[in-house]
Amino acid sequence: MKRMFQTFLKPMLLYEEKRFVFSNDYLYEIKYDGVRALVYVSPTFFKVVSRNGRDITKYFLELKSLQKLVNKEIIFDGELIAFKNNKPCFYEIMKRVRGNKNIPFLYMAFDLLYEGSSLLDYPLEKRKKKLAKYHNTSFFRVVPIYKKGKVLFEKVKKLGLEGIVCKAKNSLYQVGRRSYDWVKVKNIQRDVFYVANYLFKDNYIILDLAEKKKSFCFVGKVAVLKSKVKRKIIPYQTRCYVKYLERTSTSYLRQPVFERFV
Repeated sequence: MKRMFQTFLKPMLLYEEKRFVFSNDYLYEIKYDGVRALVYVSPTFFKVVSRNGRDITKYFLELKSLQKLVNKEIIFDGELIAFKNNKPCFYEIMKRVRGNKNIPFLYMAFDLLYEGSSLLDYPLEKRKKKLAKYHNTSFFRVVPIYKKGKVLFEKVKKLGLEGIVCKAKNSLYQVGRRSYDWVKVKNIQRDVFYVANYLFKDNYIILDLAEKKKSFCFVGKVAVLKSKVKRKIIPYQTRCYVKYLERTSTSYLRQPVFERFV
């Protein structure tokens, strides 16, 4: 079992569901917009590894203070996050990953995979109880869990956060697999935007999207299958419905998806 502590584990992945049925069989967490990472720590060892296996330890040396909290070999699973305008911001944490040590961060731990021996075959609730024993620090937080998913999702929408994660209470940790035991429900936003320009490319039409305030301002591009657009010419300032995850600090749409023309 000690060999597991010395080997990179591929994190368990989330299944995306648009119409999730909330149930008492699940625990619920806020979905933080950050960088997934496993933290390997013992009194004599420390390592931070990204979801794809990249060693990013040197960018998060502050977490080495966790060595004072543990007395055995531990593997945490969680999300590295940074804030902008009081909300987790993916672009901010990526600045930290690229070497900007002036960006404050938090490691939000939501699972415990190893504690002297493997916990992968323990049900989630039991792993959560073990994780709860670890105290928060300036750089480390244990992710709160909620029992009422619908209530949490409504709060997340009001706060403009990315979404929630729903996890089956009895779920085992499935290394490197995507399972319906862990489901993400995104807080998708929807607005009307103007078509400022368009370009035919292969089987797609690329739309330049704009928003009208005092004048038109560019907010991003979205691809549409040609088969979904009957018209050969799209008049300037045609309006369309677009779904998106959030607006960046420069007002660009993140993960835009075309719905239909108005």
